Amino acid sequence: MKYTENLNLKKPDLTDYVNVSDLNDNSDVIDAVIAGLSVNTETYNAHMGNFVEHTRYGSASGVNAKNVTLSPVPTTYTEGMSVAFKNVTTNTGSVTLNLNSLGAKPLVRSDGTAIPPNILKANSIYTARYNGTSFILQGEGGEFKLVVGNTLLIPQFNGNFVTFHTVMSETAYRIIGTSGVYRLSFTIGAGTTGADVYGQWYKNGIPYGTKNFTNGTPTEFTEDLQFEAGDRASIYILSKRPAGDSANSIQFKTIVKVPYE
Repeated sequence: MKYTENLNLKKPDLTDYVNVSDLNDNSDVIDAVIAGLSVNTETYNAHMGNFVEHTRYGSASGVNAKNVTLSPVPTTYTEGMSVAFKNVTTNTGSVTLNLNSLGAKPLVRSDGTAIPPNILKANSIYTARYNGTSFILQGEGGEFKLVVGNTLLIPQFNGNFVTFHTVMSETAYRIIGTSGVYRLSFTIGAGTTGADVYGQWYKNGIPYGTKNFTNGTPTEFTEDLQFEAGDRASIYILSKRPAGDSANSIQFKTIVKVPYE
């Protein structure tokens, strides 16, 4: 009598009589192993289908409405599930993720705000985790959040234009110390009713942010902008008095808020 190496199945010699008990014993051993394989397969499939404990990777096509195909295929969105994706095209606005055609979900920062333009760079890899409503972009966001009490890196200005500016003129500036996206805000207003006041962010002397406008009422404007270390971030102001106004000045106020560097 000989035995197999792995399962120790009985192998009668050619001169041995066939023993039905030996055949039954071999069958029982094989049956037990197959049953174990079935259990292991179920465990493996459950393991592979766990999108909370395991991050799946795919390519994200689309500019702002991004589609990602994952394998194995998720059957539903589950709170805590994560995905890593290679971004094909830089975004130009707020972003959604659609995994395997399950439906588009917002991709937002950790504070719940929309992803600004030009944050998701082409051919870069990002990770997001689902909170039950939206996908949260991982590894960024906190340092860009505007928090009450942040240092005013460009001080508040209150004063008058002695003469009216017919072109955009630099009012205040800061040299950026750390590259990143900054949430910037300024307030402009005119002391003369009906006067027009414009304000805009410049980067290294070139118009960069949105050109904002008010005609008297102090108004705060906020936007997120990307700056690199060494850039000159400036606020430019243009003021125009209304026709027939004899006043020679317009009051203005500039406040800039950026996160800690």
